[in-house]
Amino acid sequence: MPNNAPFQRAADAPPLPTGIVKFIVYRLSTIAHLDRILVFDQGRIVEDGGHDQLLAQQGVYYRLWTMQAGGFLPEREESVTP
Repeated sequence: MPNNAPFQRAADAPPLPTGIVKFIVYRLSTIAHLDRILVFDQGRIVEDGGHDQLLAQQGVYYRLWTMQAGGFLPEREESVTP
């Protein structure tokens, strides 16, 4: 399993002068504490918000979070948008 420590250190570091920090992650728990999360599906932003807000919407982020929390990841790559 890959080491998440470098991402966590970067997430906890002060932002760049622009105030923007970008992450692409496979483990959602790494970014759950961030103020704003953009969810992409097939190259498009499909959701935007904080962790709790995105879970409450029960959309793409919620489905991904639920799959990861349950230890399940789909065997083949496919869109998670219904």
